[in-house]
Amino acid sequence: MLNFFTNYIYEKKLTPVAIEELRKRLGFTTSASEKSNRNRTIVELFSEISEDKCAICGTTKTFENKRTGRQHFEIHHVISYKNGVELDNIANLVKLCPTCHDMLKKNATAKGEQIKAIIKILSEHAEILEFAKSYLQIDDINDIAEEIWERLG
Repeated sequence: MLNFFTNYIYEKKLTPVAIEELRKRLGFTTSASEKSNRNRTIVELFSEISEDKCAICGTTKTFENKRTGRQHFEIHHVISYKNGVELDNIANLVKLCPTCHDMLKKNATAKGEQIKAIIKILSEHAEILEFAKSYLQIDDINDIAEEIWERLG
């Protein structure tokens, strides 16, 4: 799945050497002692390969991340991760600016504004919409947005 997203969705053609370098930078390991909870490497990989642009407001400028030297964006699980580890999936992730990410926290702003933001994400990211349809077993985008809102963390 990661190869599909890397190559076709984010149009990053990675050579074996580039893949190995990326694995080292992201701290990928094959250790049997790894925890089975949240997979930070999926989030870090998504951060590396996806466009630095907020999926809600569209900004490409936030502030410089001192560690990476890039603009700072936060990775958001469209269907909240608290609803199950299977949601720690690259098809459920989107980049948001800190302001939009804060706006999508449970009860942070009016329900209507949050639903509108969720629908914008689903409308502009077909892979996320398809993942949400499959996971939630709902076809209507408005019903999907309502269900995602109910599950906000």
